Amino acid sequence: MKALLVIDMQENYLGKNAKSHYDAEGLIQNINRRIAECQENKELIIYIVNRFFYQRKAFRPQLADGLTAASELLFEKQHADCFSNPDLVRFLEENSVDEVEVVGIDGQFCVGMSALGAVKHGLTAIFNSECVGVKNKAGFQKMKDRLEKAKVVFI
Repeated sequence: MKALLVIDMQENYLGKNAKSHYDAEGLIQNINRRIAECQENKELIIYIVNRFFYQRKAFRPQLADGLTAASELLFEKQHADCFSNPDLVRFLEENSVDEVEVVGIDGQFCVGMSALGAVKHGLTAIFNSECVGVKNKAGFQKMKDRLEKAKVVFI
């Protein structure tokens, strides 16, 4: 089974009050299009939100305005790699997920590290470049090299 992991598409990173370096509107449109395709194909759609350890009790991450909320599957992470959350790993195993497509922000950090985490857990990882925001294009090249070496599939 395949799952779409929508990573860190949060209002505090992309909203009007955020100092975003991304084309938030274009990125949200691309991801929403991908979410709709996954719905048609009956693929799992999982949202991953970042919550820093000091935000644990008070802060409630909200999905970015305009992002389609197609499922109630939401997992938190405190590290760049969303596979650091054992609840997510267990959920994927219980649902026989063998392939994940990663989208969201940022390709150089959380999305890239999560793709590497998927590979470490024996999953096929797909990096959808059209649906991944990257703040530092030059810096992303190192991560892209790591992803290619790990056999992450780019589309």
